[in-house]
Amino acid sequence: IDQQEAEFINLGFDTKEIAKLVAMTFWVINTNAYKLLFWMVCNLLLDSILRQHVSAELRSCFDENGNLDVDALTGRDMSAMPFTNALWYETLRVTNSASSARYAATSTSVGGLHLRKGDRVIVPYRQLHYNSQVFGPRPFEFNFKQWLQADDLDRNPSYRPFGGGLWLCPGRFLAKQEICMAIAYLLYRYDVELAPVNRHGSSTHGQSQNFQQSMPRMDESSPGIGVVSVVKGDDYTIRLKKRDLDQLEV
Repeated sequence: IDQQEAEFINLGFDTKEIAKLVAMTFWVINTNAYKLLFWMVCNLLLDSILRQHVSAELRSCFDENGNLDVDALTGRDMSAMPFTNALWYETLRVTNSASSARYAATSTSVGGLHLRKGDRVIVPYRQLHYNSQVFGPRPFEFNFKQWLQADDLDRNPSYRPFGGGLWLCPGRFLAKQEICMAIAYLLYRYDVELAPVNRHGSSTHGQSQNFQQSMPRMDESSPGIGVVSVVKGDDYTIRLKKRDLDQLEV
């Protein structure tokens, strides 16, 4: 933040302008990043194959002393960390509920609807992300594999998790860095798995009649401004076992 403020001052920004820009970063951190991390971990725990690949990719970002190379973590392209990026892109696609507001610059017609110059247009990204012509016949389902098969899917006009144009989210790189760091440390330091639960959702702790946990539901009852929240009461019960890092091969 100090470095950002110094650069803004050098560029001639006044205090109010600097406050707006810095506030955007804090807004992203405190309203969307933690929810996206939750959904990414949920998707990881539901798919053991995905978890194995992501764990291997993220583990390669640690040195022999267990220090995380942040540049290696966030600077690699999709070909180097395909499963981690696929998890990131697909979770953003499925859980994003943001919209953008724009004004029609000129009078025009779109899909039979006539827009006059100055009309306000609301663009719901969630509908774009569920475009079956782009994301397959079952766009409501989590399908990370489609990101492994198409190199330019993240640049498709129907994929707008961070908005677009002048209003493209300035915190998108920071969000990805902190979320991937959290997952990297989680998978590196712990063995993580879903805990068996009873039919009421409580951990069984060795009891019989275990039931598989289901994916928490997204709260779609009210419009959001970013990543969808989880339905209250829908949680994941997980087991963490600290790993012996001295015996771990990096």
